[in-house]
Amino acid sequence: MDWRGRIVAIFVGISLLSFFSGCVSSGQVPSAQEYYSLGMAYFDLGKYAEAEKWLLRARQSDKTFTASEYNLGRIAFELGRYDEACQRFEGLLKKDPDNVMVLKAAAFARLKRGDMGKAETYYKRVVELSPDSVDSRYNYALLLNALGKYEAAERLLLQLLEENKNDSASLLLLARTRNAEGKVEALDDYAGYLKNNEKSEVRFEYAQALVKAQYYGRALENYEALLKLPPDALGGIRKADLYFEAAKILLLSGHTTGVESPTTPKDNSGGPSAQADQENQGLSYLKNALREGFKDSQALSALLKDQRLSKDQKEKIEALIEAVR
Repeated sequence: MDWRGRIVAIFVGISLLSFFSGCVSSGQVPSAQEYYSLGMAYFDLGKYAEAEKWLLRARQSDKTFTASEYNLGRIAFELGRYDEACQRFEGLLKKDPDNVMVLKAAAFARLKRGDMGKAETYYKRVVELSPDSVDSRYNYALLLNALGKYEAAERLLLQLLEENKNDSASLLLLARTRNAEGKVEALDDYAGYLKNNEKSEVRFEYAQALVKAQYYGRALENYEALLKLPPDALGGIRKADLYFEAAKILLLSGHTTGVESPTTPKDNSGGPSAQADQENQGLSYLKNALREGFKDSQALSALLKDQRLSKDQKEKIEALIEAVR
């Protein structure tokens, strides 16, 4: 438990002591506000069962009903009881339909249930009620992206970036949105984000987007940059996958683009020597991928069926796969 947790625990202990000693000495029934305070103290500790018990008591009073019901909804959400969370939040919205805090909570609860339409309706209202809130507009764009409403998400993100060019979160979401749309502008967005935010998973996405746009040389540079990193800096990306993606570029793209790997000697003539170097590097990467545990049989099968490979290349790849096995 960190120092914050210890402070909360001390507070709960003091609250319990004063709560029970006060009840005994005065002979009075505890107030709803006291129940509520105790429930929230347990909530802050993450002890949801205890928090729920006291908040249910506090809920009986008109003075603490709304706050108790809202936090009971939060507890239900944290415990994965999303139907109950929706019921509690939406019950509050019937009384106060423009409560931004409850609208946000209801949107996320509906999102967890897979009710995308209702989640969008709630968050659209949040943005209407708080149009100047950056967080609200960003979260709405995130939701629109998840719904596949890329054009609407893009418009909102461009507005946010116009207001703040250093909004890296919006820039990354814009890159992902445009990439999902198949827009080449996504490449500049990814590159712009990576100038100031080095994240392996984003560089991996960028490399994949470059391949999709047929910028094979730049994609290869990014895959090879990732391969130079230690495994614990890759954010869950497997080196086996990186080697395989780099191998595919070298083995396939040279037939149409003459891609040259930064790790192989340059041949300005672009003749057979350069192609041989590229092929050898590709086979070396494929061997590394297999040794690192690459076992995606569908991906390997697709590579072998690719019409851009010569018969000789296919035989070399088959022999390599068999040798590593």
